[in-house]
Formats: sequence, structure tokens, C-alpha cells
Amino acid sequence: MSHFPNSHQELSLYAYIPTARQPQLLKILAGVSGMGAENYLQHHLIYRPTRPKPAPSTADHFYIQLVCRVDMPKTGNGDENGKQPAGANEYKPREQRWAMRLEDLPEVTRKPVVSRGIYSANTHQGDVLGFTESLGYTLQAPYFTDNFRFIHNNVIITLSQTLIPPTISEAGQAAEARAGNEVGDEIFGNPFPREALTLVDPGWTMQAAVRVQTNTDVENVNLGVNELRALKEVLKGVCDLDVVERLALDTRVK
Repeated sequence: MSHFPNSHQELSLYAYIPTARQPQLLKILAGVSGMGAENYLQHHLIYRPTRPKPAPSTADHFYIQLVCRVDMPKTGNGDENGKQPAGANEYKPREQRWAMRLEDLPEVTRKPVVSRGIYSANTHQGDVLGFTESLGYTLQAPYFTDNFRFIHNNVIITLSQTLIPPTISEAGQAAEARAGNEVGDEIFGNPFPREALTLVDPGWTMQAAVRVQTNTDVENVNLGVNELRALKEVLKGVCDLDVVERLALDTRVK
């Protein structure tokens, strides 16, 4: 994984938060962490290998994810009818600053946390979407996440919801191709207007995570496990932070 310079081992716990409890939990986490929540929207693109894995091969193939933070447009009051000026909802996926991310299958471990390798690389210029396709990957699905983040000691606490954009269907793409028209970047999804995004689940997924350099760094792994245990105890009765089934986080291509 030498092509992913920002790689690390992630130790984590998870909880499902009903939508009615989310405002209260944000206040509690603000008190625990001593900071206000950082709220931001992220764009995710899931890519899968174009070519199927050769039958005799035992090597695993993984989905690759491109992730970027969405800059919210600066909008005024619009015209006398409240209509925003042309271009207010313009979003250009190929001009975003993407990070390429690969998440390994969680380890089989007796530790009371989920432990897995995260391999990532930041990009600064160029057509990252085209580059990913040139590596032999095809877009599988676009989606967005609405996130609230806190930092408590070495623990990164994130509450997120998944939203699906309206995209052109395969039938629509085929019709455009037959008509000789190039299918545009709408296949990657557009976060604007926000009202056009569809919420997958009204609840929130909470992740508490600690990053360590490698899983062989026993001292820091143990420190991370203890920090997650301590946070779990602090939030006992508020939410149930726990491990999840490792296959639920499986990113291998079947």
C-alpha cells in the first residue's frame, strides 16, 4: 500500500442514534469535548474494479472511495421572488479536492474495538475522477454524508447521516448515448439544492475512532483502546458504543 502515504490503523466503536436523541447528544458531546460541533457535508464516490477477479486468484479486490468536503455556496436573498442567481447551485465534481481512500477488512481480534487499516492519499490537482477510471475502476455509487464532528483527547467522534443524490438512470445514459449526447458529470451527483437529496435513514451513525500509526505499535494501540473504553463509560446511559460485526464493514468486491 505504498501508494497511500496517509495510511494508519483505525480503532473504533459505533452506535446508532435515533433522530430524536441527536440534538441532546450533540449538547452532551460538546460538554464532554469542550468544543462546539464541526458541521460539514462530504461527497463520496464508490468505485469498483472494472475487470472481474480471475477465477484462480485468491487475492481480494477492494472498493476504492473518493471523498471530498463540499464547500457550501454563498447565497444571498436572491431576487424579489427569492430566486437565486444562475450558477448559485453549480457544482463541479472534477474540480474538487478529493482524497482516495481504501478501507481494509477489520481484523479478527479479541480487542474490545474494531481495528482495521485505512489507506488514503490526498490529491491537489488534476482530474482525479478520470485518473481513477484509468486505473481500471468504474463508478459504483455516489452519495453524501452530513457530519457533526468533535475531538476529545485523541478520539475523533463523528455523527453522520447518508443522503442519496438524484442521478441519471442507466436507461437515461443509454438514451443520451444513442442520441449522440455526452453524459455529463450528473452521474457523480450534485449536493445542490440540498432539498433534492434523499435521506437514507433518519437516524444517525456515531463513530468514535482513534488513529495509530500501525497495528504493531502495541503501546499506542493499548492507549487508544483505553481512551475508547473511557469514552464508552462516560457516555453509558446516553448511547451504547460498541463493536460491530466485522463483515458489516467488509469492503471487498464479491
